[in-house]
This record gives sequence, C-alpha cells and structure tokens, in this order.
Amino acid sequence: MPALESLGETGAQFFLSARRRVEIALRFASATTLLAELSPQEEVLMKNRPLALPLLLALSLAGGLPACATDGSFDLNQALASIPGSRQKMQREEHDAEEKARGEAKAKAKSDAEAEVAAVAKMVPDAVAAQDIEKLERFCRDGMGMKENYDDAKKAACDALKEMAMARLTAAECGQVVSTWESVGTSLSIVGNKANTEGMYLAGERLATCGRWDYMFTKLMHRGDGESASGRELLKRLDTKGMPVEKEFLKFIGQSPKGVLGDYSANAVAHYAEWRVAKGGAPTCKAHIAVANKFAGMESNSLIWLFVKMECREAADVVAASLADSVPATRESACVALADLGAKNKIDKMKIVAEKDGAYKVNRGVQVYWVRDTCNQAIGRLELAP
Repeated sequence: MPALESLGETGAQFFLSARRRVEIALRFASATTLLAELSPQEEVLMKNRPLALPLLLALSLAGGLPACATDGSFDLNQALASIPGSRQKMQREEHDAEEKARGEAKAKAKSDAEAEVAAVAKMVPDAVAAQDIEKLERFCRDGMGMKENYDDAKKAACDALKEMAMARLTAAECGQVVSTWESVGTSLSIVGNKANTEGMYLAGERLATCGRWDYMFTKLMHRGDGESASGRELLKRLDTKGMPVEKEFLKFIGQSPKGVLGDYSANAVAHYAEWRVAKGGAPTCKAHIAVANKFAGMESNSLIWLFVKMECREAADVVAASLADSVPATRESACVALADLGAKNKIDKMKIVAEKDGAYKVNRGVQVYWVRDTCNQAIGRLELAP
C-alpha cells in the first residue's frame, strides 16, 4: 500500500475516503467474502467483480454510491450514469434533454391544434351570419383550408351551404329563379350530387310554378340515366303535385323549332316517354302524332317506343317516316314498331330497308347488316300475323 505522502493532499483524501470500499473490492476478488457484511450496493457489485474496484474508486470521487431504491434494489446502470464525465452520464443527460424537448414540442402542438380547432369552429357561424356563400363554398370544397382534416367542421360548412342555397332558391322571385338556380346549383354541386339533385327538384317546381317550362324541358329534363334518372323523377314529382306536364310539353314542342331540346335531346325525350308510359291513363296518340315531325334521330326513337306502348296504331305513318332516318338504330326501331302496331300496309317500305340498308357491323371478319336482319324479322312477323 503506498504512503499517503506520495499521493498528495487530494490523493490522500481520496484514498482515505475510498479505503473501506477498496478493501471490500479486494475481498470481492477472493472467494472468502462474508455476504453478511455486504450492503445491497455491494451485493450488486459482487456480481460484477471485474468492475468492482474501478467502479468503487470512481464512485468514491463522485461522493459515494447512490442510495438504494425503497425496495432495496440497486440499479448498476444508474450508478454508472452518476459518474461525472462518464459516457453513461452524458447519454443520460442527452436523453433527458431530448425528452424535455419532445414534451415541450408536444405541448405546443396540442395548444396550436386546440387554437386552430377553435378558429375553425368559429368560421362557419361567421360565414352564415355574413351570408357569405362563397366562403362556405371554399370551406366545404377545400376542407376549411387547414393543414388538418376537420371532418366535423367541413360537414358543418357543407350543411350550412346547402341550407343557404336552398333558402335562396325558395325565396327567389319568378324573374330570378333561373339565375338563382344557375348560381346555387354550383354551390349544391360542391356539397354533393345528392344535394344538387334535391336542388334541381326544387328548381323544377319553382320553374313550373312560374311558367318557365321551356327552361325545365331544355335544361333539367335530360338529367340522369337509367333507373335513377333525375329528369324523369322530376316529371313524376311535378305531375304528382298536379302540374300539367304532358300538356305543357306538347305545347312547348309544338311551338318550338326542330331540335329545340338541344344536345341532350335524346335523353330528354326518353325520360318524357318513360314517364308518360309509367303514368298510364288514356292514350293521347293524336296529340303526340301532331308533334312527331319535330323529332329526329334518337328523339324519334323514344317517341316511336311511346307510340308502341300507348298502342297508337294511327301513328303508323309517322313511324314509317323514320324508316329513312339518318340514325340506323331509329330505322331499326321503326321496323320493329311497325310490326308491333300491326302495320301490314307498310311492308313494302320495310322491304326497302330490309334489302338495301347500309348499316353493318363486322363480326369475326364477316359484315353483318343488322338493320336489314331486324327488318326482315319484323316483316316476317307481319306476314305471319292473321
């Protein structure tokens, strides 16, 4: 054991303070340690003999071993982390700093989010109070323009937009119904297809009430396709409310030039014909025959179908006129309709189509003249009929 003088004053103090622990560490290195003499800290070190002496000496410099936990356990890693300048201590300090920074960032993010939610929640009522429909459109379309997806706030904006648009359409004077619908129809499209369709039904009712059947027939009746066609449903709703849909349609077509229904005329006439067939009641053949010359192409196709459904045998002449239509499908429909109506006096004209129609499809390299084939079959039906 070295003389105390050779260690210097500081070294001597260290040696004296560590002496007991050094002696214990030396005993750890032997197999004759009396376990009864060991503290809980020393028992842990006993299990780590190669580290015992240097660790005890370092901990002595740090002011002694850390206290045991309340349950008597002793954390060796904690002991290592308490040594000034040690790698473990620096890692612990860095970890603690990172945890603190994360905690502060999390708290700030939570505070910012709460403030943002509060701001968003206030936007919709403010826009409604100001009757600012453009702001509601932006909120509904863009999700409030926030960095988060505030579903509740967006739904509130869309609901408020729909309510405001429908209210404006309801309150519009007759002279303003069209312009109001064209404005709020866009707003309702932002809310969704269902909202826009509901608005269209309200617009149709307002237009009919105000006598604007022209706009209703040319701009609304064609909408939709298939079983859920909203244009056909609109006619049904108006008819249910006692409005003279058929009378006004025939009047409008009779007074208008050919092609008045525009680019979507085929859909429009189809919806009208489907509604009229579903409505039932006494056939109105003469009234429809009177306007038949205003239709062509797929418009005529739908009207031909209506004549068949209403069993308008007196419509054979106008149906036969469609044998010369420019649309192959309409020529085909005319042949079928004439057979359905029992128009044997039209067989000669049908034979011209059956022999000379130029429409064909290529099926596996073979030209199939499908209009001719259909007309031949229709002629056969007529010739076999009693």
